[in-house]
Amino acid sequence: MINWCIEIGVTICEEIVLFSLIESLCGKKYGKLRQTAIKIIVSIAVTAFIIWMNNTVSLFSFLTLIIGSLIPAILAKLFCNGKLIQFMSISIMYFLAITIVDILIAFIVEYLLIHGFFELVLTTTGFERNCYIIFSKIMLVSLYFIFKKLFKYKAKDFSTKMLIFLDCSSVLYYVCLNIVIGSIISEDITTVKNTIIVSLLFMIVFLVLSIIFIKYYSDEKQRKNNYKMAEYQKNILEKNYLSLNEMYKTNARNMHDYRNHILVLQGLIRSKKYENAEEYLEELYTEINKDRLIITYTGVEIVDAVLNVKANDAAKNKIKMDVNASYPNDSRIKQTDICAILGNLIDNAIEACLKIDDKNMRLVMVRISYSNNIVFIKIKNSVLNNPFDETITLKTTKEDKQAHGLGLTIVKNALEKYSGDLLQSFVDDMFVTEVILYCNNSADTKK
Repeated sequence: MINWCIEIGVTICEEIVLFSLIESLCGKKYGKLRQTAIKIIVSIAVTAFIIWMNNTVSLFSFLTLIIGSLIPAILAKLFCNGKLIQFMSISIMYFLAITIVDILIAFIVEYLLIHGFFELVLTTTGFERNCYIIFSKIMLVSLYFIFKKLFKYKAKDFSTKMLIFLDCSSVLYYVCLNIVIGSIISEDITTVKNTIIVSLLFMIVFLVLSIIFIKYYSDEKQRKNNYKMAEYQKNILEKNYLSLNEMYKTNARNMHDYRNHILVLQGLIRSKKYENAEEYLEELYTEINKDRLIITYTGVEIVDAVLNVKANDAAKNKIKMDVNASYPNDSRIKQTDICAILGNLIDNAIEACLKIDDKNMRLVMVRISYSNNIVFIKIKNSVLNNPFDETITLKTTKEDKQAHGLGLTIVKNALEKYSGDLLQSFVDDMFVTEVILYCNNSADTKK
């Protein structure tokens, strides 16, 4: 009875860790309490199914791999975001990892402490096996937390082709491990040696091919990302140039008109028609707001150009934009980099404001300051929801859906050149982005 309880307990533990891993890599659908409750219930259900279908004494079987990966992958769809192929890939590689951990622990105990321990825990139940599986699951949980802390990628970062390749690799490795384990249990020395040699050679060759494939895939993906970012930057710069050019034309027309406006006002004042002059000024003020003048914010042309273009975009979308900026003329930060940082961050702020129906609630605040060779940028904008709430799925409003996310990647790449920092937070119902740029750590000065 105790043996069965331990078997059931560690199997539930395995399933909970698996679903937690899927959550971490793919995202949650619900709040913490509801998500945890569903996860525990589903884990117990999967455990019951595995015990009913499979002999729990056999730790290493193909049935365990098939059931243990397919059933959780299907059930994960109930409470996790993502695709079935992603859930399957995580499940298959997870069970391969469990197998490797179990084998390593058994071999270490076999060679250091108890002779015959490996066969003992595979073919019998009892105290030794109970201690073994409890310790192996403690190791499993520890490895999960280490993986969660160190692994920064998400399932969506891997293409379907890459996931299928990893699945096939994991299944083949699992087959090799089972062949090796079967030969060890057979106690035929010749069979054991031949099987181990063939399996090791196969695994080494396949590992080398896997590394080459993954390296090629990573390089190809990086080239595609670089091309996309270059195209995205080019489009943004063209858009900014056209907007700024239009603003300069409007400004030139307005300057010509203002001479005539001044003459009209002079005539009204000389004729002592003060009320008419006041009405004329009010109409003129309305026109000024409609056709926005170019404003000098910092005295640095490229920074002022970006701020003016973005302020004009905000005004067209009924978004109030409040700017208070100072920027050094002799900054070592490249014009293309400061343009990319400011332009993309303000674009993101404007995009977030567009989701708010109440136009009076749309606000973007831009603050730029400079001190001791450090540029500080803070952008605050109103948002519809807390973007850090995992229960809310945020969708882009950009026309080019593929460009979504590239802007922030471009910002991070630019920041790396200057050992810069990016911090994003949600404070007082406002989304806050803070950037620190170290002017004396520019890309040009790095050796």
